[in-house]
Amino acid sequence: MVKKYVVLFGVIVAVLFLSVPRVEAQEGIVVQDSGHEFTFRERIVFYLDASSDSEIEEVVLVYQVLTTRRPATTEAYPEFTPGTAIHAEYELDMRAQHYLPPGVDIQYHWRVRDAAGHELETEPVLFTYDDNTHEWQELSNERIALYWYRGSDDFGRTLFDHAVQKLDNIESDLNVTVKHRIKIYVYGTYDDLRAALEEGAHEWTGGRSFSGAGFPLILIGIAPNNLDWGLQAIAHELTHAIIAQKMIPPFGGLPHWMDEGLAMYYQGGLSLAEQSTLDRAIRNNTLLSIRSLNSNFPTDRALADLAYAESWSVVNFLFEHYGKEKVAQLIEVFSVGAHQDDGVMEVLGVDVDGLEDEWRQYIGAQPRQQALAESTPLPPQSTPVPVPSTTVCCGAAPAAVFLVVIFVLLSRWR
Repeated sequence: MVKKYVVLFGVIVAVLFLSVPRVEAQEGIVVQDSGHEFTFRERIVFYLDASSDSEIEEVVLVYQVLTTRRPATTEAYPEFTPGTAIHAEYELDMRAQHYLPPGVDIQYHWRVRDAAGHELETEPVLFTYDDNTHEWQELSNERIALYWYRGSDDFGRTLFDHAVQKLDNIESDLNVTVKHRIKIYVYGTYDDLRAALEEGAHEWTGGRSFSGAGFPLILIGIAPNNLDWGLQAIAHELTHAIIAQKMIPPFGGLPHWMDEGLAMYYQGGLSLAEQSTLDRAIRNNTLLSIRSLNSNFPTDRALADLAYAESWSVVNFLFEHYGKEKVAQLIEVFSVGAHQDDGVMEVLGVDVDGLEDEWRQYIGAQPRQQALAESTPLPPQSTPVPVPSTTVCCGAAPAAVFLVVIFVLLSRWR
């Protein structure tokens, strides 16, 4: 009987021994700590603590700034002291060298190698580079996320509801769809907005869409006591953001006058001051040509105001004369990289000059050819054009003529 108990006890001990996981010495690289921290518009710091039985020789940070396009992968090599236990840090200077707007998603992982040939690649970490200098409130759905920190709940709700309504209108009119949710950051003061933008942004910038760079993000300055302007500005920037998602990189893109004209159209048209600017240019025959509005607008504020007003007027003419179906077709052909003249000709049956002729007649301006003949040159914009070196040429002319005369006289004397 005792033997049976001894055997039974031995079986139980064996089972318990086999069921307990065995702890073995782990070979290779072990990560003790890994993470990141950031201060908006100042820096992002990535850090790693790791150890190994052999000396760690290489540490690589691999990160991506995620966009609606194919993100580029960057490899960074932090400085560290090789050893069996290491601490590595890598810092991105966000003040000027690596500017990013708030709301951008960043993904990263580490790659580590030691002298024994062991390699370790950590799991990817995803985080959002937010503006952590403010305490944001949020309203969102599958298409829009709106953030604000100054103003009441009603203030934020009014902006959000207006944005949703405008998106409905734009999607219905232009056959475009929000593919990537658009984030809108509403800054409560102009100074706060300026602090969030990149260095060199126009002093008069009141809002900015980053969708053209592959970020479905909008930064805009709206004080709670300036709600009416804010509703227009949100509609303006949303138009840029949703149309940018329609464009197929790298060649797709609207002519600048159409892009800005559509944004002005959906924000509600021109203010009294902008209408006055346009009327004055029509009256004085100083309209800018549509072709000149195909690229970036003038940096001079007065000329920029005229460029925006004209762009609205041309787009308004397209809607009134051709209809929203033709406007949607223009967006479609430009989305796949059509040249300005080719796209306009394909959809409207005229080139850009022909479109300008029709538009000028519609608004009661002088014909284009007459305007070209009577127009005066525009003042220089951002960079003065160098003056041709006519002084040297003209100063050298009398000497050259004198030498020619001497040569002729000598020839005759011989």
